[in-house]
Formats: sequence, structure tokens, C-alpha cells
Amino acid sequence: MSRPGLEPSLDRQFQAHHRLETALLALSQEHINIQQDTKTLEMQYHEKCQEVEELKKKSQADEAELNDLLECLGIEEQKVEKLSRRLRELGEDVDKLLQTENDE
Repeated sequence: MSRPGLEPSLDRQFQAHHRLETALLALSQEHINIQQDTKTLEMQYHEKCQEVEELKKKSQADEAELNDLLECLGIEEQKVEKLSRRLRELGEDVDKLLQTENDE
């Protein structure tokens, strides 16, 4: 972009100024775009953090439920052991009884 009637050195300065101004506007717009992208990424990050927290809570609840079930299973196994011992004392074939129960 040249200005007619200007001295060559002034014309070069004007052109350099124009190029710098154009570059500055482009950088300014790019900065605005980066700020918008940053805000979007921050929102997505916070959403993901909330999802992770919800998953942690669900995992903890599931783990507690599993522990309760394992405890109940242990109690039932102890009952089976006691009953099995007593049945053996009475002469019963516990393995055969348990196998029969499992087949039904």
C-alpha cells in the first residue's frame, strides 16, 4: 500500500506501519480466539472433574456394597462349615449332600 506524493522514506515508513498494524490486529484477534478456547477448555475440565467425583462416589458406594456382600458370604460359609461338621459327626456324607443340592 503506497501513498502517492509522499517522500520515499515516509512511504516506506507508512508501509511498515501499515504492515505492523495489520499484524497487530491479527495477533489481537488470535489472542481473543485463544482466550475463548481457554474458557471452553476450562469449562470442559470442570465438567470432567465433576464427572470424576461422581464416579468416585459411585465406586465407593459399590465397594461398600461389595464388602457387605462379602461379609454376608463369609457368615454363610461359616454356617455351612458348622452344619457340615455336625452332619459329619452324625455320619452323613456332606460332600454327597452338597453335590445333590447343587444339582437341583
